[in-house]
Amino acid sequence: MTPQSPVVTVAVIDDHPVVAAGIAAWYAAADPPVRVLAAGPDRSAALHGPGRAVRERGPAGGSPG
Repeated sequence: MTPQSPVVTVAVIDDHPVVAAGIAAWYAAADPPVRVLAAGPDRSAALHGPGRAVRERGPAGGSPG
């Protein structure tokens, strides 16, 4: 990677840890490498970080659906 190369960042969202690890390894081997900023089983894990998942709610704090 050259100093002018843009840094590409992603979030890996998959509920199968083996699949997520494989995708992260594939990104790391890319040229230029792709930086994984967050990973988890759903978008909440990506938005809030590991161990800080927040249950999604419907409109105005109601239940979804």
